[in-house]
Amino acid sequence: MKIQKKDAVWAVAGMGLTVVTSHAANLPVPNYSFASPTVPNESPWTTGGGATDWQEAPAPAWFLGDGYTSADWAANAGVFLNVPWAPVDNLVGSQAAFIMSVPGVELYQDLPTYQYQVGRSYQLTVAACGGGDPDYGYTMQGNATLDFRLYYRDPSIASGDNRVTIGDVAATFPAGGNQTISHLTDYTLTLPAVQATDPCAGQDIGIQLISNVFGGGFWDVDDVRLVSAMKGDANYDGTVDNTDLTTVLQNLGVSTSQWSLGNFEYAAGNLATYTVNNGDLTDVLQNLGTSDVDASSAVQADGSTVQSVPEPGALCLLTLGAVGVLARRQNRAR
Repeated sequence: MKIQKKDAVWAVAGMGLTVVTSHAANLPVPNYSFASPTVPNESPWTTGGGATDWQEAPAPAWFLGDGYTSADWAANAGVFLNVPWAPVDNLVGSQAAFIMSVPGVELYQDLPTYQYQVGRSYQLTVAACGGGDPDYGYTMQGNATLDFRLYYRDPSIASGDNRVTIGDVAATFPAGGNQTISHLTDYTLTLPAVQATDPCAGQDIGIQLISNVFGGGFWDVDDVRLVSAMKGDANYDGTVDNTDLTTVLQNLGVSTSQWSLGNFEYAAGNLATYTVNNGDLTDVLQNLGTSDVDASSAVQADGSTVQSVPEPGALCLLTLGAVGVLARRQNRAR
């Protein structure tokens, strides 16, 4: 936006399976579209000092040492109103967040309602775009980045920042990129299934949006989404069905860590899990016909899900078909 910012699934039809339209278990993020606080429809059309439900890190010593105040630091992130003379065309509502491209400027949120559950994968998606406003002295430099992270807090760290990053994905401003922000792009981070031995297992989920460099401009951010999927749901549509089964069968033996290609058993650092194998096929067959409820209640403390019960004959056909395909593959490999 061209204003000064510092001032401021389906199931298998035809096979007899119950038809289900759903999504992976949504884990609602408070103030996900930065609708609060309400920004007045007047200059400067922004509010510095963060956003409701989101937190900012305290001002670092190097920033205060340059003669700035904690209030100046807080003003580096906040909420803006989508003004009609410089609109962003795909915001969820009429507001979004801005994060100045300064190292350590961030918005983060702990989600004590949700914990990392063993056997489930997590996916964070954030809409964002970098840019500047040369009229006000902001020009984003090429290769400036904004990180989107999932973290947990390590209770053994007694002082300081005890957040531990599990995974991250970065938005990068291209060299020579357009300084005018008119459309946001989705960036998605997918975590492999949580293992029982992972330090994050059972810990509260945390989301962090953080600038890493002096970029000279700012980032517009909106629509922070967090979903969780059970093993076997390769495409994150909330239902383990023959689409997921096909994905696994097509990729059996393929070396990959990607959940979307059917590797539900990947564990970081364990090369033995870096292949789509019979364990992944078993995950699909065991959960075939299972659906997540599209609500925060879908994931309970024990990681249980809601069942969408298929007709027995349909499951037998699908299971026998999968076993047959697997047998043919094994025979060809001998």
